[in-house]
Amino acid sequence: MVQQAFRKTWLSRATSHSGYRKTHPPVGPQGIIYGDKVINLKNSSVREVFPERPSYVANGDVGIVVGNYKTRNQKKLFPLAEVEFTSQPGHDYDFKVWEFGGEVASA
Repeated sequence: MVQQAFRKTWLSRATSHSGYRKTHPPVGPQGIIYGDKVINLKNSSVREVFPERPSYVANGDVGIVVGNYKTRNQKKLFPLAEVEFTSQPGHDYDFKVWEFGGEVASA
């Protein structure tokens, strides 16, 4: 309901069936799209991070989906969503789109 009220433009871009779509379609039961706020539900020290550094994301860390945004040189979207956490500005952590399954997702 919040997305349809305040993020209508981005939601329509993400749900477009056009070959020109630049962001992932909504993922997970919540319909997470580019620019949405997310919260990490599991401690992890094995995530890919850019720029490279020792990685650690704690349970409860809050972030924003900042990528993957398709550029002119890309033929297709990568199967990753990038999240930048407020506790680690300037570092993007990779999440596979299937990981946005919510609390009921299997580990």
